[in-house]
Order: sequence, then structure tokens, then C-alpha cells
Amino acid sequence: MLRLLERWEKKSVPAVLAKGRPDAAYAITIELCKNLELLLMRGDIEEYTKEYKLRIGKLINASFVALVDSVAVWNNEEKRGYVFNYLHEAWKEICNMESCKDYGIPSSELLF
Repeated sequence: MLRLLERWEKKSVPAVLAKGRPDAAYAITIELCKNLELLLMRGDIEEYTKEYKLRIGKLINASFVALVDSVAVWNNEEKRGYVFNYLHEAWKEICNMESCKDYGIPSSELLF
């Protein structure tokens, strides 16, 4: 699952943006971010997520950046507000689930 999510971020989003479809890139990145949350909440693979904390942290950062970039290119004010609120809540949730330092991501207080 981690490899699939990484592929979405590294291959699909840039390819869709290059084709001039920021709305599709937004759809991919918002689902990517939601699936990352689901990945981190799964208790049955906790050992796996502990083993790959830095890799998951890089993917979280890259996914959130791709989400912001896609909505910026799309220039949709309604979605921009939704993304801001979503990122604020998602970042707080991720930081509350585990130590942010373990994943190599800054705490939400540094961002908002």
C-alpha cells in the first residue's frame, strides 16, 4: 500500500498536472492524503509503519505539498478554503497519533 501511495505522488500527480488537469490532480492528492491517514490508523500493521517512519513522513510532506500545489494551479477558491481546513485538521491528527519527530515532520504549531 505504501508503494502505491508513493507512486500516486511521484508519477500520477505530476503527469496529470503536465496534461493541464489541476482538478484531476486535486482529486488524486486529496484521496492520497486521506489514504495516508487510514494507513497510519491501522493497528494491524503498526510494526510496519514504525519500521518505515521516515519514508512515511516524507510521503506525508510531499502529499500535502502536492495537494497545495494542485489547488493553487487550479485556482478554485472554494477548494482552496477546504484544503486549508483539511490540512490543518489532518496535520493535527497526524501529530496527535504519533510523535511528529518520529515521522520527520514539523508539529502543527509551526505551520498554523
